[in-house]
Amino acid sequence: MSKFGKILFVGMVILMLAVSPVFSQGFDISKMVGAIEGLSDTMASALPFYSTIGLNWSDAYIGQLLAFPPHFGFGATIGITTMGKNLSAFDGILGLFGDGFSLDDSLSGVLPFTMGAPLPAVLMEARVGGIIANFDVGVKYMGLSAFGLDGMVESVLPGVTFEYEMIGADIRFPLLPPIFPIKVSVGGGVNYLRGGFGYTMSETITINFDESDYIDDVSFDSGITAGIMWETLVIEAKAQVSIPLFIITPYAGFGVSYGWSKAGFDLRGEITTPGIDDDDLRQALSEAGLAPDLTSGIKAYQEFSGVNFRIYGGLSLNLFVIRLDFTGMYNLLDGSIGGSLGIRFQL
Repeated sequence: MSKFGKILFVGMVILMLAVSPVFSQGFDISKMVGAIEGLSDTMASALPFYSTIGLNWSDAYIGQLLAFPPHFGFGATIGITTMGKNLSAFDGILGLFGDGFSLDDSLSGVLPFTMGAPLPAVLMEARVGGIIANFDVGVKYMGLSAFGLDGMVESVLPGVTFEYEMIGADIRFPLLPPIFPIKVSVGGGVNYLRGGFGYTMSETITINFDESDYIDDVSFDSGITAGIMWETLVIEAKAQVSIPLFIITPYAGFGVSYGWSKAGFDLRGEITTPGIDDDDLRQALSEAGLAPDLTSGIKAYQEFSGVNFRIYGGLSLNLFVIRLDFTGMYNLLDGSIGGSLGIRFQL
């Protein structure tokens, strides 16, 4: 297994560990809400930062599509960002039943976990130059279900589900004419990301609503899928400068983004407690501070939004029509870092 694959695998195991102790028995909804709040606080800046992996091409502007030769490119990128400065965001969930297990303590000193929880990404990318006007447009996409990778995850880790989808697009406009030795562009983009982990439980699960005026508790039989979910929609404005130097192109950029995100837990299965009315359950979850979705069980989450600032840069190796792109990223708000490696065909 590659180094990147190991990081992805360990990332999955982290969230399996986070899920399993929580849903192995009954739990108090108020404590669960507190744990989600802790995780959400960390994800508030981590998710928008993570969504900006990809489309960080070395050339600040690639040229027009109808030029000779036409300017376009396509390829793939693998990358990773960190979430927070440590793994303590998961400890609130793991500590619900007082088991004393801490990911931060258990993985202390182990790279890359010393820099925070790793969030890996794999993307397909394409970019085309503008027509007549000076601009270029890029798109990126990755979905595990679209490529059948979700089935591979379940075959390696039976009972585990892993959802991941990222879609993004940007547009960039050059500020300098082609005669200048450097390229400078400004632009903007939008990114959508959703993901989550689940685990098929072998025991009955009960949610206790002790302080609710509507219901007392809700039970699920064994065999349901219990997990954690997250989702974010991000818009970003960015500026970039690059200096083509024959076989290498160094570059640097700055981005400011705003993201609308949510994170919470997901119980997929049939409610077995008799006499539970959906309206009462929605009201009880709302009363606890969660936004409910009862389309396939109980999905309850907290919503959050905020601004994010990042700097990025690196260089590409220009091997005729093949580019190898190395990018580093830094989150100015929480100090988290990221990096990516891209390979593409580009004219």
